[in-house]
Amino acid sequence: MDANKLVKLQDINYRMCKVCGLCLHGNFPSYEWGTCRLYKYDHLKHSKTTRELSIHKFGSCKNFELNESRVNNLGTFKGFI
Repeated sequence: MDANKLVKLQDINYRMCKVCGLCLHGNFPSYEWGTCRLYKYDHLKHSKTTRELSIHKFGSCKNFELNESRVNNLGTFKGFI
């Protein structure tokens, strides 16, 4: 990363949020919507079966665990998580 760019990002207190899209528990077969492998619930509306919780990749919860394979391509930006 360009040194001046890094300084500017630090100056503005740039952060990347700990979101489901970067979490070890998130499963995203489509771009935005997926499921959480950690949380399950009894679905009553359609099938009355236990399911993984539906989530959006920009959501988050207290049990976030960074999925290293999802952040490998972030380079220096990984330090902003």
